[in-house]
Amino acid sequence: MEKVVLGEFPRHLPGSLVDDANWDCRGSDSGLWCTYWIDGVTYTQRVSFKNAKANRWTSEPFSQLWLIKDCYCVMVEVLDSEWVRELMNGGDQVVSKWYQLRHFMVYIEDIGAFEVAAEDIVWGPEEVVQISDESS
Repeated sequence: MEKVVLGEFPRHLPGSLVDDANWDCRGSDSGLWCTYWIDGVTYTQRVSFKNAKANRWTSEPFSQLWLIKDCYCVMVEVLDSEWVRELMNGGDQVVSKWYQLRHFMVYIEDIGAFEVAAEDIVWGPEEVVQISDESS
């Protein structure tokens, strides 16, 4: 299975996460967002997954090398995904033909690997949450 890099996520330096990643897997448009700190500025960034049909998370201590390699703080698409094939072949064959699922994956330091089977990914903007006051 080949991994194709889609982009850096979240855009942060090692050790700069403010808190754990937030994982919203309610409904078909699920999302993942992180808050991180760079040079006195706190940012948040989100990716959404369109028509998400399945997801899984593996905590850091249980993440095998395959889950980390090539996707450490980088969103990738897994081509020819065995997981997506299992999903498409295991459910309602009529309904599964309606979807063109793709396998997205990112490994976030200290948290673990997030995987989503969805039709597409939508990158949200990086937003400033807070600017620290250096004079205090």
